[in-house]
Parts: sequence; structure tokens; C-alpha cells
Amino acid sequence: MFWLLTVRGWHLASPPARRKLRRNIESSARHMEFLKQCHYKTSYLWTTSELPAVAHLYKSNGFVLTEEKESHTFGKPVIEQKYVLKMPF
Repeated sequence: MFWLLTVRGWHLASPPARRKLRRNIESSARHMEFLKQCHYKTSYLWTTSELPAVAHLYKSNGFVLTEEKESHTFGKPVIEQKYVLKMPF
């Protein structure tokens, strides 16, 4: 069972949710390191508006929301969101 509870700004999560979050943060760190090592100037990632935690992770790494569009790709109507990062070098 996954749960996340927010109380006065603190996030309390079930153990499986914490493991999933930790994996996502580690994956994000590897992605950022890869971009730096390869000297990429820009990078973009897509998500949907239904996944605010993913959007938060992207934003915390410097990505900026640049595009939104309606889509039925996932078998239901969703808003796809494109986040772009411009590398500082």
C-alpha cells in the first residue's frame, strides 16, 4: 500500500512510497550527471498533469514547463507537459 500524508508541510510516506521516491531522486541525479558529462546544452522531459510529484522533481532540477497539450495517448484524456532544461555552460 502506498500513501503520502502532508501535515504542516511535512510529508509522511509509506515505506514503499519512500523507496519509490528515493529511486526517482537517484534516477534524476544520474540523468543530470549524464547531461553534464556529455556537455548537453538542453534537455527535455515529458510528464502529465496527473503526476505533480514528477513535475516537482523536474522543477527542483532546474527544468521549466514550456509546453502543455491535450492528449489521448494513454487511453484517456490527459494534459501532457514538456519541461526543458537549459544547461548553464
